[in-house]
Amino acid sequence: TKGFESFKDSLNSMFIAGVSDEFVAVFLKSYTAYRFVGILWLIFLVIAHVLLLSLVLDTLCAAYMTYSEHRAEATAEQRILGMWKAFKTLSNATGGHEKEVTQSNFMFFLQEISQSPRSQGISTEEAEIMWQAIDKDQSGSIDHEEFLGVVGLIQYDFWTTRKDSYIKDWFP
Repeated sequence: TKGFESFKDSLNSMFIAGVSDEFVAVFLKSYTAYRFVGILWLIFLVIAHVLLLSLVLDTLCAAYMTYSEHRAEATAEQRILGMWKAFKTLSNATGGHEKEVTQSNFMFFLQEISQSPRSQGISTEEAEIMWQAIDKDQSGSIDHEEFLGVVGLIQYDFWTTRKDSYIKDWFP
């Protein structure tokens, strides 16, 4: 049949059938001439479509995952750099000479961040809780490491839950 006269022609026909929409046209020519060729086509489909296409998909997924990891690392580095610049700016503006930020200036900073449309907003009570947690030495000011830690927390969404469920209220 046409496309299967030699080994070279057969490989070309198989390649065309595997990578294009012409599978049915190539398959029908050989299958109508020789019915037993259907078994060879089944083997071909298993090898070409299941194994080879799975390898292609694995390669694409691996490339995407590598890209995503690099992108996430670059984003994290940019965020840390931005937080460091915010600390230096806040410290310099308040006379700390890049060493410390006081509680009042930190609270003012949180109020300003809360006005941003991309921010969830932080209440005064939440800010006080954060300050107490981050200022462990109770010095009234925080250094850059403490600042980076609390600003990293601010980027997360927090919510409070009840200690006990409503079932406890209904069936005490």
